[in-house]
Amino acid sequence: MTAIYKREMKTYFTSPIAYVFLAISAFFSETFFISYSVILNESSDLNGVFNILPMVYLFLIPMLTMRLISEERKTKTDQILITSPVSITSIVVAKFLAASSVVGCGVGISLINVIVVAVYGSPAYGTMFTCYLGFLLFCLALVSIGIFISSVTESQVVAAVLTMGIFFALWTVNYVSIWVRNKVVVAVLAYISVINQMSDFMMGLINPAAILYFLSVVVIFIFLTVRVIDKRRWS
Repeated sequence: MTAIYKREMKTYFTSPIAYVFLAISAFFSETFFISYSVILNESSDLNGVFNILPMVYLFLIPMLTMRLISEERKTKTDQILITSPVSITSIVVAKFLAASSVVGCGVGISLINVIVVAVYGSPAYGTMFTCYLGFLLFCLALVSIGIFISSVTESQVVAAVLTMGIFFALWTVNYVSIWVRNKVVVAVLAYISVINQMSDFMMGLINPAAILYFLSVVVIFIFLTVRVIDKRRWS
């Protein structure tokens, strides 16, 4: 598993993918920080940044996940991985960790904002922590979904578009519930809405149910990815 993780990290950083991801992430992170925080508004509250930054990652994360398995299928190198002594679960987890590590680097860059706030403002560190926690859980869930989509198609473009579509649906499903009259459907839509799941974190609250939601998404989609690859191996 370690070898696969290192290979994926090397692929990210020997190609423009990671650098483009990190550059765009840093640009929007700092732009939102300047717009919503101490620089212009003399506020030490980073909630405004984290209320809008997830929308950027909805489009950025597919850049990292679209090739993880679809490229292997297209070049037929997935057969080498499937027949290797490493378990399929280890392969998928290694790819997940590699993509998550790059995402973590992007989020880590934004910690510069915390330093600026600490120097020039009076930060609420508890709220900052919950905002970062909620955002990271959100990103991990998106990475797991992206890897699953990458496993069901050979086209990186199709994988990216489908992943963005699912991300956008999860982001906007809460607004759709306004037009629904069935209470059960409304409750289901409200539960799967990532906006609802992240709301407590943005307010400085740690919601165990929301943590369980994001971790469940990660586990479920990693499991589904393993099943897709395993089915292809036996077919």
